[in-house]
Amino acid sequence: MSVRKEVAAKLAADWKTIPALAGLRVKATENLPDAIHEDLALIRQTSMGRAPQSPQGAWTVKLTLSIFSAHEDLDRAAEDLDGYVEAALEYLPKNFLHEDAELAKYENRLVYLIPLTITAKKEA
Repeated sequence: MSVRKEVAAKLAADWKTIPALAGLRVKATENLPDAIHEDLALIRQTSMGRAPQSPQGAWTVKLTLSIFSAHEDLDRAAEDLDGYVEAALEYLPKNFLHEDAELAKYENRLVYLIPLTITAKKEA
């Protein structure tokens, strides 16, 4: 299983138990959605490499966690996203190295982008 899919599976399982995040559908994909009909958390891989501090046989994988609101009304979307992102930023430090969330627009929707860094063991 890819690192991207492993992270998505962990988020999906963990976030079901966190009321503020339970409304997000988590998906590992490199494809951006054509249409957004539900609140989404997408995991996309952005790079893979070997860092000098990484243990032997390990890779540093960079991902982007994108949290989308289904609302076209930007004020309502911002309200929803603030709740999701606050809860995600509470959850992430216990599980992943991450950077600050940045608000962006995707077509007519708002999205928060959160860069993640994972150290992953090479599969045998």
